[in-house]
Amino acid sequence: GKRDLLNKPVSKSVEEVLENRQIVSFTALDKGYIPLTEGENQPYGAVVICTVISEGDVIGSVIIANKDRKEPMGEVEKKLAMAAAGFLGRQIEQ
Repeated sequence: GKRDLLNKPVSKSVEEVLENRQIVSFTALDKGYIPLTEGENQPYGAVVICTVISEGDVIGSVIIANKDRKEPMGEVEKKLAMAAAGFLGRQIEQ
């Protein structure tokens, strides 16, 4: 899966999520689906995006994506993305 995203710029919509320091979760069937990369041709089944913040600045994101359209992301995946983002933010600060 990572080869699909390797060296591709994130979409403007993902940049907006990061600028607003949001945590979003959606499926490919939602009206508000956000493509992860510019020119994404096959949407992911479910996605969670969580902003990584270090010393008050946005430095990146944790994105969990699933190609299976039958299983949406739940609270567990959201909490996992939040924990990973928090861990990465603290590691960068040190």
